Amino acid sequence: MEPKAIQLAQRVGPLARGRNASDEEIGAALDLARVLAHVKEHDGKQRLMQQAGWRRFAGDRRESDAGDDRPTLSGVRFRRLLTTEGGERLVAAFTRLVRQLDGIVNVGELASDFLDWTHPTRGDRIRRKWAFDYFAASNPVSSSINPSTDSEDDS
Repeated sequence: MEPKAIQLAQRVGPLARGRNASDEEIGAALDLARVLAHVKEHDGKQRLMQQAGWRRFAGDRRESDAGDDRPTLSGVRFRRLLTTEGGERLVAAFTRLVRQLDGIVNVGELASDFLDWTHPTRGDRIRRKWAFDYFAASNPVSSSINPSTDSEDDS
């Protein structure tokens, strides 16, 4: 491995603190560094798919009818991203996502989700979280409807 790649892997994490890391961990850290190279600014206020997806719960609405609420990341690209396996395709998919978000992303979430994407259980949790965030299903629904009072009148 090239000395510069080893130095980068040390800075990104898998070789930090004198820890022995597997070739897979080093490769993942270097792939992450390639994705992070496209980040222009950290935004810790929103999760990635809250930023890329629907602003309000999509329900049955179509993207073509959404107007200003339309997601930054199209539904087709989102579904393709969710099914992306590791390796070069994952690097390309995450890089494309960063570019679509104009390089302004939550760096911590991006890094941890990228590194755990192919893990059998953590990867499934990440994809589930992303789906809820993308469709704004995890956001509280604001409604102007008053809750009904079905309780009987005691008078």
